[in-house]
Amino acid sequence: MSKAASLSIISASKPLWRSRLFASIACVLFMSTLPFSALHAQNARRMPEGKSPDQTIAEMKSRLGLTEDQEAQIRPILEDESVKRHAIIERYQGQGRQGRSSLRNELQQLRASTEHRFESILTKAQMEEYRKMQEEARQRMRQGGPGSTRPH
Repeated sequence: MSKAASLSIISASKPLWRSRLFASIACVLFMSTLPFSALHAQNARRMPEGKSPDQTIAEMKSRLGLTEDQEAQIRPILEDESVKRHAIIERYQGQGRQGRSSLRNELQQLRASTEHRFESILTKAQMEEYRKMQEEARQRMRQGGPGSTRPH
């Protein structure tokens, strides 16, 4: 085989070699991220992070018929609760069963505090409906349904 023919074969196989190397590297990188994405998905199911303040406001407007004034008063309360909830969850993250009871207690105290703050803003009928919303959310969590923190 001539020198030109062998160079032609080498240069023709070079792009194939490079594409195989690139594909192999891409595959390794992708596979290395799977444990992290699976761990994140598992934690996301277990973390009782709840709805965003905007989602809660939208549901409250729909179900409770909030006035603009009520919404303006409730929004900062929900935003404050969200920040505190995330801080509580972060504090107990990775503690497993040992921290789960304390986490649950702190989150219950936070919800009770939020509910108490709502009592001066919402009417009696709105508070009853709000408590019903909260109970429905607790039932979904117990059953492992949408919005649940239990693994499915």
